[in-house]
Amino acid sequence: PMQFSTQGIDLKQSNVAISISESDNLLDLGLSKECVDDLMVEITRHLLISKAKMVYGGDLRQMGFTELFKDLAFQYGAFEKSRNDEMYFTDFIAWPLHLNIKPETCDDYRHSRVKLTPVPALAFPNIDTSKFICPDSVYNQYIWAENLTKMREEMEKITSCRIIAGGKTSGFKGKMAGVLEEFVIARRKGHPVYIVGGYGGCAQLLSEVCIGKKSVDEFLRI
Repeated sequence: PMQFSTQGIDLKQSNVAISISESDNLLDLGLSKECVDDLMVEITRHLLISKAKMVYGGDLRQMGFTELFKDLAFQYGAFEKSRNDEMYFTDFIAWPLHLNIKPETCDDYRHSRVKLTPVPALAFPNIDTSKFICPDSVYNQYIWAENLTKMREEMEKITSCRIIAGGKTSGFKGKMAGVLEEFVIARRKGHPVYIVGGYGGCAQLLSEVCIGKKSVDEFLRI
């Protein structure tokens, strides 16, 4: 991506998705969250300068990656005063997470050129989809996992390619690590995937499988 902006490459028709979360072995690599933030800032900045549109799937937690992407989209979009409807980021949010988003938060993100896209809930017996549920039972965890998968599948429908970095290898809410599931869905769609393995986590394991350092069986046992 950093070569694109310096060479004047136009990515106007491209929707580049970002798969990223904090790795659980960052300290083992001598890294911190700030290092991962810096990576995303540079990749995103150069892609936006190259006129790519960005895609992400995540909640709106404070000091999270979505807030970081919002700030970058605003800085880039500030140069286009005549196109207030031009969105540079699309953030997909799974049910039930989007139920807690306030209208003023949506307005704030829209002002920063980020389109929040809530993904409708899947139907399940005895579940009122107008109310938030916590993943505090096996059944609720199953519902969360299915809705996270749906969100990632919807996100991939508008994606041209995907960049992967970091990612938890345990403690995730979906069927598998989020970064891994987004990798699997992207490859099933035949979309190019670019893996940044140097920041640990699931992306590091995926890169080791791709270069033959680990077998698939070793990866699945982790």
